[in-house]
Amino acid sequence: LLFGDKNLDVWGWIYVVIGILVAVAGFAVFSRAPWARWVGVLAATVGAITAFFWLFTPNFWMPALVSVILNVLVVYALVAYGEREDAA
Repeated sequence: LLFGDKNLDVWGWIYVVIGILVAVAGFAVFSRAPWARWVGVLAATVGAITAFFWLFTPNFWMPALVSVILNVLVVYALVAYGEREDAA
């Protein structure tokens, strides 16, 4: 079903569902939900790994490098500052 020639509708729905999950997790990060942090870490890690494979193409190495850097910064921010409470 997933790897056939005529299943673009299936992949479209998979991307829609994953996009909605990541968007909900992004809003839940503002309420400091722990599950949302880990969804963000997982999404940014997968994004960095997939962008890393584009580094070796002649025309897309610069956007891929920027994407890898931004994804690594997102992972760092979610892991390092995710559980801190405000002192005020």
